[in-house]
Amino acid sequence: AAVRDEGTLASAASLRVVDDELHVVNLTGHKLPSGYPEGRRMWLRTLWKDAGGSVIEIDGGNEDLVVDIDGTPTTVFDVLALDEDDTHVWEVKHGLTQEWANDLLAQGLPAGLPLSFDRVTGAVTETLGGLAASAPGTTHETFHFVLNNEVLSDNRIPPYLMDHDEALERNCRPVPPTQFGNPGPGGVYDHVDRLAFTPPPGATRATISLQYQSVSWEYAWFLYQANTGAVPFLADTGDKLMEAYLATHPASGPRTMAEIEWFAPWYDLGESLGGTHGDPQLTITGDPVADHRVNMSLTGALESAPAWLVAGAGFAELPLYGGTLVPHFEAPLGVIVPLLTSPTGTITINERWPSGIPAGMNFAIQVWITDAGAFEGYAASNAVAATSK
Repeated sequence: AAVRDEGTLASAASLRVVDDELHVVNLTGHKLPSGYPEGRRMWLRTLWKDAGGSVIEIDGGNEDLVVDIDGTPTTVFDVLALDEDDTHVWEVKHGLTQEWANDLLAQGLPAGLPLSFDRVTGAVTETLGGLAASAPGTTHETFHFVLNNEVLSDNRIPPYLMDHDEALERNCRPVPPTQFGNPGPGGVYDHVDRLAFTPPPGATRATISLQYQSVSWEYAWFLYQANTGAVPFLADTGDKLMEAYLATHPASGPRTMAEIEWFAPWYDLGESLGGTHGDPQLTITGDPVADHRVNMSLTGALESAPAWLVAGAGFAELPLYGGTLVPHFEAPLGVIVPLLTSPTGTITINERWPSGIPAGMNFAIQVWITDAGAFEGYAASNAVAATSK
């Protein structure tokens, strides 16, 4: 059953980077994630890396969390920084309204009924009476499944061609309903969630994974804390649940649903060497994919001067004429191409990326220019690098 479940998860979604967006595509016939909403969630985990492959930042990080269970420090799995902007989670959040909290008090429920607990210490963070005393219109998220009267948010990704009118009739629209294309009557929702894709400074590649969890720590913790033993039939249910949760930890997550590797098309490595007009600047655009057009532009160089384009797999980083020769220029994957700057000190090249270069290989390109005004008679552009695709 576990193998089948993981197979289903692996076929439920796909990821792709399109320009400055990350697309998360629902490949199922229902909302993603689906099923019993309490505690079930899906999130993005992104490991941003520099040119050397070292991780420089993690978004949506998940790791063990040390919590206090009745005075005993206990390690459990959880998603860190749940409320930060760079942690994107898909889930349903239910809760109570202030008006309904007052109605529940009038029906005899205790004002001290906990609605939420701190996920580390277990301290009560809100009560039914506290919500009832709040300003009109206030809501509070809670796992009280039977008492809840409001869907606070639902950003689960709709299935392909989910009909707006049917969703409205069956009360299963996204919350707020303006998400996923915001279709009106007669329209359909988008089955792709498009997120802004903004690499942090220094990031040239990333490992992006879509993670899934069937039971969150917050939900298991709530059920444990909320069971006071006041009902004899359920007196030890909370204890048994927590015992089972810890015994199978981390059986409820995470599971990787989809994963992709992203490489920045071109990134600047620096290492320019100034000449008569300062530091020559090299800019390259276009995907390093076989037969795709790649555009190179050099500016700020000495006018009508001999120059050499140096390109190669890997980084040699050799000292040369007071600067640094970055590309590894030796054959078979290195080249030195003689050029001549224009009367305005520029060079423009538009060529197709060569075939036969293995995907995932780091390449660097730099231009060196003869320049009597430079430190030792040569100026150099910044080195620009890419990972072939």
